[in-house]
Amino acid sequence: MTEQQKQVLTAIAGFMLSAAYKIDQVETENEKEKSDGVGMIVSGVTQLVERFGLDEDEMTAKAGMALMLDTVFDNFDTKASNFMDELRKNLNGE
Repeated sequence: MTEQQKQVLTAIAGFMLSAAYKIDQVETENEKEKSDGVGMIVSGVTQLVERFGLDEDEMTAKAGMALMLDTVFDNFDTKASNFMDELRKNLNGE
């Protein structure tokens, strides 16, 4: 495996970890299913780390970046939506 392939796989594993974290934060009536799903993702990431010798620190950093970007885009989307609502109200004379 080339170094570039390893970096891409590390980024994918980091994204998978961030997805597991986001899923774990969702409140649901079926906590067992949610827990099982998160466990499967984490197990898959663990297998990738062991099989391909991925850098765990780099993977964790990429997971953190994915979570930060998700938060930034959520905030941007909310602000853009609020701006468009205000603009619509002004154009309608409200």
